[in-house]
Parts: sequence; C-alpha cells; structure tokens
Amino acid sequence: MNCDQLPKVMISMARTRSQQSVLNSIVQGVGECPNVALARIWLLSNGDICDTCHFHDECPAQTHCLHLVASAGNPRGRKKDYSRLVGDFRRFPLGVRKIGRVAATGEPLLLENVQANENWIVNPKWTKSQHIQSFAAQPLIYHDEILGVLGIFDRSHLSPSDFEWIRIVADHAAVSIANARAFKEISDLKERLQEENNYLRLEVSETLGSSGIVGVSPGLRNVM
Repeated sequence: MNCDQLPKVMISMARTRSQQSVLNSIVQGVGECPNVALARIWLLSNGDICDTCHFHDECPAQTHCLHLVASAGNPRGRKKDYSRLVGDFRRFPLGVRKIGRVAATGEPLLLENVQANENWIVNPKWTKSQHIQSFAAQPLIYHDEILGVLGIFDRSHLSPSDFEWIRIVADHAAVSIANARAFKEISDLKERLQEENNYLRLEVSETLGSSGIVGVSPGLRNVM
C-alpha cells in the first residue's frame, strides 16, 4: 500500500463533524493511495430494500444489514464512477459473504494473492480487469459496538504493516463517525429545545393576554 496519504486522512476525519463528510474523506483519501483500486464503507442499519436486495435469499433475518454509504477508487481502463452507491453490493446481510462476516464477528480479514476465479469473487471480470491482488476488510468498532466495515481492493500485496495502517484508519474512522453522530444528536436536541421554548412562549403569551397578568379569580378581577 505504501501510502503517505493516510495520516492526512486521519487529520481530515478529526476536523469534520458531518457523518457523510467523514465517510467521504475516508474513502477518497484511501482511494488516492497508488495501488488502491476501490475503497468502500458499509454501515450497519435497518433492512430497507429486502425485496430487491441482491442477497435476499442469503439474508437470515431481513432486519438489519450493512448499507453502502461511501465509495471511491482508481479505475483502470474504461473510466467508471466509483462513488456510486447503487448496484448489487449496496447491501450486505450480517454474516453473509466476506463483508457481512467481518461485521458479524468483528474480526478483520486480509486475503492475498487474490485470483479472479476464486469462488468468493462475485465479479471475476472486474477483479481481473483491475488486477486485484489483495482484499482487506476492517470492522469499524467504537466502544465495543460494531458500526460497519471498511473494505479495500488493492493491486499490490498488502504487508502486515499495510494491514496495520488500515486498522489504524478504521479505528479513527469509527471514532469520527461516533463523534459526528453525537454532534448531530446535540444539534437535533438544541433544535427541539428551541421549538419547545418558542411553543412555551406562545402559550404563556396567549394565557396572559393583553393584561400581562396570570389569573382570573374574582378578587384579581376586582383589583384589576
């Protein structure tokens, strides 16, 4: 992998509060590494397209699955948009295929000397045309909670140090995603509090009426 871009990716993650911006910065930064063909992130969420999902028949529960949320890379040959989030691999059921198993177990995966005709390869033509030699997948874990998976298809033989770098990036990504979600929750809470305050002010204003005094007892009427 040998990518000087990765420290910059982690700095960019730390400065970003929007979850989608965090996700995009990760895959775009990793995707700029010289030998990376494709970098993708799937996050765990509720099942939503079960009827049309490519892995419908393999899904054990159809309640939760991995959603493809960010994608980037360096296509060879005919240029393709690797940022697209549609296609057969936009969802992976938990425990199904390589990505699903990493999410289900929390165990990272490194496959070297990848051959296009291996039975786990879903798209042999693409694997061969892009000269894929390695596949790495790291779980995104924050406080023992699995948030998703970072997957990388590489055109070189990933070394143990390369795999460790991917692990470091994944750890920083998990923290950044959790922080972005926390900022979003705080922002939503502030917005709800503001709406409630505005509602309460309106209620008080309507209760006071033009007199500005709360109360309708006979004694108060006489004083007024």
